[in-house]
Amino acid sequence: MICRCLIIDDEPPSIKILKDHIASIKQMELVGVFSCAQQSFGTLEGEQVDLLFLDVGCLGLPVMEFMKIHKNTPKVIYMSSHKNKPIEAFQLEALDYLSKPISYDRFLQAVKKYTNGYYFNLSAEGALNKEFLYFKAQRKTVKVILKSILYIESFKDYIIIHREDHPELKVKQSISVTEAILPKHLFIRTHRSYILAIKKITAFTNYDIEIGKVSIPVGSSYGHVIDQLYEGRV
Repeated sequence: MICRCLIIDDEPPSIKILKDHIASIKQMELVGVFSCAQQSFGTLEGEQVDLLFLDVGCLGLPVMEFMKIHKNTPKVIYMSSHKNKPIEAFQLEALDYLSKPISYDRFLQAVKKYTNGYYFNLSAEGALNKEFLYFKAQRKTVKVILKSILYIESFKDYIIIHREDHPELKVKQSISVTEAILPKHLFIRTHRSYILAIKKITAFTNYDIEIGKVSIPVGSSYGHVIDQLYEGRV
């Protein structure tokens, strides 16, 4: 059985994250993307939509009015870029409420609320085992095998993906968006400018982490990462 999803969002980075997350689950199908709720009315009325990912800033009308317009309104997962935005108005109607950028683990938590443990088995279908991601670089869409990644660094508006046996890949994308689409059990943020592949770590101190001959600093607000390494939790 397929869960048909719709995205209402006007932020391209957020849309990319959600598309990648949805594409990783075989039983989820994306039927449309709209920048405001009004544009989605035709699809909501004419097609089966089971799960709606809705940015609260794109709603354009009160929640209850939106629900009244559509008799067969799907389950709704609300999203917002404002972490401190009051959510009381949405709690009665929301399946979940996610703060952007939406991490893969947090996405799965929300989807599991929809599945209710029986609609489909996420882990059985490998939703937690992404093998690759696509990145746009040099006018191409490049397939990057996750196990080939050593580390990722941020440089202004770009990220640079360092890989084993492959040239560096420069992608116009923020490191926060990149962190959100990477599986947390495989990668860890150690600095505002660096994400590391956990399995590639060869040594560490309280101040830096080594991947082969490369030494990568640990940011002052990421000291917990070292604690996790000492305790074997990553």
